[in-house]
Amino acid sequence: FSGWTGLHWIHHKITCDKAVNGICQDINSPYHGSLDDNRANIWKFMIMNSVAPARRWFSLESFLKIPSLARHHVQEQWVFRFYILALFLANPVYGLFHLLLMFIGYMTDAGQGYGEHWMSIEKASDQTRNATSVYNRVWNIWNFNGGHHQEHHFSPTTHWTELPNITAKLPDDRV
Repeated sequence: FSGWTGLHWIHHKITCDKAVNGICQDINSPYHGSLDDNRANIWKFMIMNSVAPARRWFSLESFLKIPSLARHHVQEQWVFRFYILALFLANPVYGLFHLLLMFIGYMTDAGQGYGEHWMSIEKASDQTRNATSVYNRVWNIWNFNGGHHQEHHFSPTTHWTELPNITAKLPDDRV
């Protein structure tokens, strides 16, 4: 969780920067992995952002710069390593199945993130227009109001149950 928290803070600080030599500071930027000024291919983006967490799991250092988060992150990495090892020792097939499901989960999450930010580069510094929201009721029930993404960028500390109340505070002409 501390790894996600650290990346999430970076994302909110540097929303959707353009790539320099294929690298973005915000790994959620649709330009992450692009070698030019175009958005990255969505499939490449989804695979890159699905493989990256696995690389971070097995790193012996934390990529986080905040000492308290870095310490927690390293501890979480060790807990996760023992968890995966226990799965494989108990049942190797289940261990592989579990990793496959995690990879698929990361891919779908990356695809959703790409869609939430694909138009936001031009408006990255505007906290009222730097993400895309989805207001489908079923989608938001299923995703704990995750479709209210612009609302989350505008008010990141608002509890997910309160995000629909933020919509009225945003301009009508946003994406």
